[in-house]
Amino acid sequence: MIGNRREEDQADLWLREHDPYYLDKSNSKKKKLERFYETPEQEHRRVQMELPFSSLSMSQMLEVGIEVKTDAGGGFSGNI
Repeated sequence: MIGNRREEDQADLWLREHDPYYLDKSNSKKKKLERFYETPEQEHRRVQMELPFSSLSMSQMLEVGIEVKTDAGGGFSGNI
């Protein structure tokens, strides 16, 4: 899915017709529901902006609170 927008399925089509939340373009949309959902376009934009965990440097892992352990061979593993 990275780089490609997923196709709308039957659930998306139903939501587009029946749920005003689905088409709401406000920035505070996620704050309105306990369990929010995304349109295919919103999902695509989020995926484009997120950094994969595997792309974080050791300093970035430490910054977000991931404990970094190195082994004898120089490799590392992270624990949240």
